[in-house]
Amino acid sequence: MTGVETGATGAGREQGASAPGGGHILIVDDNTINRSLLTRALQEHGHMVATADNGEEGLSLLRAQRRLHDVVLLDIMMPVMDGFETLQRMKSDEALREIPVIMISSLDETEAVFRCLRMGASDYIPKPFNVMLLRALSNRIDAHLALSRVQRREREHVQLVEELAETVSQAEPGKRVPPRLRQLAVRKDAVGKLARAVERLARRSLTAELPPAH
Repeated sequence: MTGVETGATGAGREQGASAPGGGHILIVDDNTINRSLLTRALQEHGHMVATADNGEEGLSLLRAQRRLHDVVLLDIMMPVMDGFETLQRMKSDEALREIPVIMISSLDETEAVFRCLRMGASDYIPKPFNVMLLRALSNRIDAHLALSRVQRREREHVQLVEELAETVSQAEPGKRVPPRLRQLAVRKDAVGKLARAVERLARRSLTAELPPAH
């Protein structure tokens, strides 16, 4: 079941407005009260929140909206699909493996938490929740968001540099400057600066190879 959560119940639902710097958080927990407490705390901190009742629904949301969710809060013990299998499937999916996952665990689930951390989880939060714990969670999510955004920019930068290199390698002497090179050249970052330098060299080469006018 998917939709927009309007209260303490429901799964696969989203609510709240993201403040500047806020993120999109997916809470996967079969406990209605836990979902409600986490949702309220994160919304007060400026985040958009979506929820799912179990791992299967959580994965469906993640795959349907691959670029939307910034952090996942994942309970360990759930029906249908537990946190272990959900985490394993996320880390096996190239499109999802980079999303930070914070495990939700009971105080007596220490070994389970260590297992999740070994599987690639980024952090964990113990339950039952309290005010101080929820405040600390918001700060930890902010830290994960900041790191995730830096890593995302780095990956995008590498992809653009690789695309620029591929575009340059396909350019033919004496031919027009490739359209994609012109598109990259309008960027305001280092990739755009490099693309503009390559474009100038390409234009000079093209001009030098033109026959003299009579």
